[in-house]
Amino acid sequence: MVASIRCFSSKWRNRRMLTRSGRRGEAIVEAACRPNMHFVQVKSVEQQDIQAIHRTRELLVHQRTAIINQVRGLLAERGITVNRSPTAFKKSVPEILEQAQGELTSRCLTLLRMALDGFRTIEAQIAQTEEGLEAVMEQCALCQKIAAIPGVGVMTATAMVAAVGDAKAFSRP
Repeated sequence: MVASIRCFSSKWRNRRMLTRSGRRGEAIVEAACRPNMHFVQVKSVEQQDIQAIHRTRELLVHQRTAIINQVRGLLAERGITVNRSPTAFKKSVPEILEQAQGELTSRCLTLLRMALDGFRTIEAQIAQTEEGLEAVMEQCALCQKIAAIPGVGVMTATAMVAAVGDAKAFSRP
């Protein structure tokens, strides 16, 4: 990685900005010059990709949970209860929509069907990200080595490789 020196444009040359930047620069130089300072390795492109898969999956799980909670709330206002788990939601909501056609307005049914379609789409995307992590697991010897630890599965092993990479960088001096 090549460092480059940049100058501030004239519109940013005010005393406050230069003072703050100067303090930051001094702090970086001070930290870099300390003999006991430990530096982390730059993540490889593969590690960044694995971490991106994990972050995308996490976002999708949050979106799925939001849809489940939204639908549960809408149905609860009308006296219909649904369990919290995605499995129970996936199973019971289509049945509820069929049975409650006389009880729910057409607007409400349309909104609930839209939410259910969104839920199914997100479920498919979550499955895709999990397949991607399983493919990484098959290709990465370090992931397989970590997964050999009892209680560690695909998610934990790939997350460890994405976050840590080579654990030798963390050995004690």
